[in-house]
Amino acid sequence: METGREFSFVGLLSLAQLISWGALYYSFAIVSVPIERDLGWDKATVNGAWSIGLLFTGLAAFPVGIFLDRLGGRIIMTGSTLLGVACLLLWSNTEHLSTLYVVCIGLGIAMSGSLYEAGFAVLTRRFPTTYTDQISRLTLVGGLAPTPLSCRRGMM
Repeated sequence: METGREFSFVGLLSLAQLISWGALYYSFAIVSVPIERDLGWDKATVNGAWSIGLLFTGLAAFPVGIFLDRLGGRIIMTGSTLLGVACLLLWSNTEHLSTLYVVCIGLGIAMSGSLYEAGFAVLTRRFPTTYTDQISRLTLVGGLAPTPLSCRRGMM
């Protein structure tokens, strides 16, 4: 039987996933065209920065996993979230292409330590017998992250 504390933990982690996915991952789809238009960069250049960032998400996965095992989820996920916030703040003032690439690399590393994979590791460790139920709850809420984007683009 699930206690209120367990439900609250998964609920708060799910809310953090919802916000992290929306801010770190889906925000690029919203701002890429205005970046191209306002800064005069072509689509390939802007999307290339994002692609490099996604590459760094994968490259950082192994070390992040090691640190999750050694330090626990609270430190890694909090640190990754703070890195993501710093990158978003830097992104909001980006005027140079090199800064965009640094921001996207930082966002990639931040995503590696704050999105589903890290959350799944935390839930598996914290709930060894019911982790599949907890992961299902987490992904259900996290799956709502692109909803505002869909509404904005007239898909809903």
